[in-house]
Amino acid sequence: IWAGSLMAAKRARSYITSSTHSRVVYVRGALNIIKRYPVQGTGIGTFGLSYRALMPREDFEGQHSAIHAHNTFLQAASELGLVGLGLFIWMLSGIFAYVASALRAVKLSPLSFGIASGVLAFFIHSILEQTFYEGATVPFWWIAVGLLTGSTKLKQMKAAKADVRRPGFDLRTPG
Repeated sequence: IWAGSLMAAKRARSYITSSTHSRVVYVRGALNIIKRYPVQGTGIGTFGLSYRALMPREDFEGQHSAIHAHNTFLQAASELGLVGLGLFIWMLSGIFAYVASALRAVKLSPLSFGIASGVLAFFIHSILEQTFYEGATVPFWWIAVGLLTGSTKLKQMKAAKADVRRPGFDLRTPG
């Protein structure tokens, strides 16, 4: 058992070291692309080609060619340029600002809270992975964002309607 545990630990350490090294190389590649094409980027879906063209040969020792930067924001900057990255961050900031203000304004149901948690977890995961570039998962994120914004808007509208019906509250203008 002891020998098996040591072998498993050694294998895990080797994998972690290999995985970490690969990610460092991918980040370096993304930064090289951004440095070379800072404004316009290289175009959507071209990270793998640009990475291969701009990386030094020694970084390919034992490496597979990269398709993604393994970081949504570096991927966006390398493919869309810094302008595109700025617009992407602006869009995400708007979504999170709306959701945050809605969360403060109304009490969420457990389902809405779960959806909000999922949206936040997806966003945090995108820092270390290219989740916004995965065709199978991104539609579900947008659906979750839509459900969350819709449910908070519905709650706000119901709360406003309840305020109108409160005794002593009159919306008519004096005249």
